[in-house]
Amino acid sequence: MANNEPRMLFALPSLEAAALWEAFCVGQLSDGYWEGARPLRHWVPWCSARVVVDAARPGREGAYVPRDKYALDNKELMEILGFEMQYFLGLVRKYPEHALVLPKWDIPRSPSCHAEMNADPSSKFGALGLAPLSPGEVPSLLEVKRVLRAIKLAMRTSRV
Repeated sequence: MANNEPRMLFALPSLEAAALWEAFCVGQLSDGYWEGARPLRHWVPWCSARVVVDAARPGREGAYVPRDKYALDNKELMEILGFEMQYFLGLVRKYPEHALVLPKWDIPRSPSCHAEMNADPSSKFGALGLAPLSPGEVPSLLEVKRVLRAIKLAMRTSRV
C-alpha cells in the first residue's frame, strides 16, 4: 500500500469476529490460502485496514478493494485450521480482555494436542496467567463458521 492511499476502516460485528480476523484471516489472505490469488495485491487493503468493532454498522469504508469475496469458511481451510479457530474462539470467549493479544502460537492444532496441552502446566498461556480450555469450553466448528460468515458479510458491505 502506497503512503498516499487511504487506509480502510473495517468494522466487524463482534469482538469474536475481530479476534478471528486478526489472528487467522489476515494471514490467510496475504500469504496463506489466498497467496497468489488474483487480482494481484488483493489483500493489501484488507491486511492494512484499521479494524473496529461496530455491531450496528459492520462493513468497510475509505478505500477501494479489488476483491471482496473470500470463502473464509470453506471445507479445505476448515480441515486445516478448524480446530485452531475453535480453540481460539473459546479463548476469546473465556478471556475477552485478552482477545486481540492471545498467544496464537500455542493453540493446539487438534483435539489430541489439546489434551497434551491441558496436561502441560508450562504452556505459554500460563505465562499470561491464563488457563487452557477444558474440552467443554471449545466451541463447535459451526460456531466458528457463523463468526466467519459474519466477517464475510462485513467484507461485502460498504458503510458509505
